[in-house]
Amino acid sequence: MSSPSGSLVATFAAALSSATDWRKAVSEATDKITHQLAGTPTWACLFVSALWRNNLDLIAREVCASLGTGNLIGCTAESLVGTRCELEWAPGLSLWAACFTDPPDCFALEFATTPDGGTFLGWPDWWGDRVRQSGTVLILADPFSFPADHLLETLADEHPQLQATGGMASGGQAPGECLLIHGETVVERGAVLALLPQSIAVRLVVSQGCRPVGRPFVITKAERNIIYELGGRPALEQLYYTFDELPNHEQRLMQEALHVGRVVNEYQDQFGLGDFLVRNVIGADRRTGAIVAGDYFRTGQTVQFHIRDEHTADAELRELLSSIQPPPRAALLFTCNGRGTRLFSRPHHDAEARCGAVRRYPGGGVLCARGDRSDRPP
Repeated sequence: MSSPSGSLVATFAAALSSATDWRKAVSEATDKITHQLAGTPTWACLFVSALWRNNLDLIAREVCASLGTGNLIGCTAESLVGTRCELEWAPGLSLWAACFTDPPDCFALEFATTPDGGTFLGWPDWWGDRVRQSGTVLILADPFSFPADHLLETLADEHPQLQATGGMASGGQAPGECLLIHGETVVERGAVLALLPQSIAVRLVVSQGCRPVGRPFVITKAERNIIYELGGRPALEQLYYTFDELPNHEQRLMQEALHVGRVVNEYQDQFGLGDFLVRNVIGADRRTGAIVAGDYFRTGQTVQFHIRDEHTADAELRELLSSIQPPPRAALLFTCNGRGTRLFSRPHHDAEARCGAVRRYPGGGVLCARGDRSDRPP
């Protein structure tokens, strides 16, 4: 994240506290932020260990009071990201703040089902005017109550100039356990968003960390996020065929985490790493031979099964980060909770890789839920 030369003055700061008492963690983090910043922050992002969800309202109020701003969004998480390290499955909080002369506008949305279909509630009155002057929207959502994919499709259709980023709150196993922060308010469902003006230059880098295996298939029968047939045969049968053809080490990776990639550009003659939008395979039905994935599919699309391994994920992320020009002044990292030490053999991988590219610039973030639990719109 950076600002155009001569058009905007921006200062960034970040702090990660591993204190086991939330009051001490808030004090440590806010003290570091105010020490780093040249002025009072005009916007902040707060990520809090899900172990402290019962105190989240007190934490949010204390952070707003200490920073002197209510322009805050955030969420609970199972693991947190700081400038140089990651804090997994432990109490703590990550706080990221900025001074902008033109700060983002924050608001909350909910998803509701109506007789005419699903709809999003909570759009502010200023949305129509300001979104046309905006470059990026940051979205933090509850994986149990909010269909983030549906929102992204809506934004892409209605505002194609707008880029979107963010992630799903994590650390909960049931509805109501993944909480969101909007200023001093704790939000139990839906999503919180920050609309950034065009004067705040944002570069999005998406590292999927997966590679295709087997061969591509054309979908011959699908409904919403259920793939029934691939190449005229049951999808599960094609999956078994792909599995049997793989070497032992790739079979193990497929058993640990299976993904399916949808081809982005169908006009290519061949498909390889980076040509797919990758989603998790979240279930299968032996009776029908169908597989269920975290995306919508339709007949005629080309897909290929994918596996994730740490060497592919490491190489792809470092290559993407090294290509960022000009160098950013700060970074927010939304990484999958399937990464961290679940994927890499050493801790702090993504934070260290980002730090190697962004060097001393402040960074914060969160390990996000994969969104597989989201209610799907009708």
